[in-house]
Amino acid sequence: MDIALSDGSAEFALDSLEIMDHHDLVNSLTRGPSISATTSFDVRWSGVKRRFRVQDAANGFEGTFVETAATIEWVSSDEHVFFVSDPADTSTTVAAVLGRERNGVFFKHGDQDDDEDREHDD
Repeated sequence: MDIALSDGSAEFALDSLEIMDHHDLVNSLTRGPSISATTSFDVRWSGVKRRFRVQDAANGFEGTFVETAATIEWVSSDEHVFFVSDPADTSTTVAAVLGRERNGVFFKHGDQDDDEDREHDD
C-alpha cells in the first residue's frame, strides 16, 4: 500500500486473495455452505478536492482527511463463475476520503500530529 496524504493519493492492490464464496448474504450470515474462490483488485485514490480536520475531544477522536477521487478494477472467480469489473478509467466517484485519525487510547486531547505528509509503503 502506498499513501501520500499531502497529494491525496494512495493505492491498495491485492492479487489472487483466497476467499470463501457463500453465494448470498443470508447464507453467509447463517454460516451456510461455501466454496473456495479468489479475488483481485486495484484501488487508486488521487487528487485533492478538499481538506478537512475533525476534532471531538468529548468522544476522544481527531483526524485529518482529504476528499479525493477514486478508481477500482476488480475480478473474482470460483470453480463455476468469473466476474470482472469495467476498467478503472470508467469508475465514477461517489465518495472517496483518505485520512489519518486517532481515537481511544491513542487519542490525547491537544496533541498535534505534524507528520501528516509522511508517506507509507507497506
